[in-house]
Amino acid sequence: MQTKPAYRIREAIPSDLEEMLQMRGRLQDHFADSDERVLPLSPKSMADARALYTRRIESTAVSCAVAEHTATGTLVGMAIGSIHPPEGPVRSPSGHIDDVWVEPAHRHNGLCRALTRYVTVFFLERGLEQVGLSYLFANEKAARTWTRLGFVPFNVSAYAGTRALLDQLDGPNGGT
Repeated sequence: MQTKPAYRIREAIPSDLEEMLQMRGRLQDHFADSDERVLPLSPKSMADARALYTRRIESTAVSCAVAEHTATGTLVGMAIGSIHPPEGPVRSPSGHIDDVWVEPAHRHNGLCRALTRYVTVFFLERGLEQVGLSYLFANEKAARTWTRLGFVPFNVSAYAGTRALLDQLDGPNGGT
């Protein structure tokens, strides 16, 4: 007797929006737990996220992969794949993976890998040869996960508070 798989990876549909927004909120909380500089989502940010996710789900140029628990029908993970134009050191259009989340109770079941694979196939079917993503520098678990899945750090983004930066620039070593 063959058992039914515990999870199904599929493209999101409009009725998935609320569950996806809830996962996005938990992802933001996870970011904030990783680095105190990350702020929680404001009501305006959540409204913006609702509009953005609605557009993403409706777009044929974006893959909104979700992991559905087959026994309950609930969503337990997601990943967004979008196409980025050439920019900076990347000289051709590339895929970009955003908002990857797997509910803690469902981790270590291969869902991050399966979601990443789903959106990577989406990119390959559109002729893209490179895939990128971003994660918080302070999130060591994310760094290990993405490295294990085949990503290599390539382009560093650095940030500073404007006042702290001016203090540093105007300080005794600011001219060096």
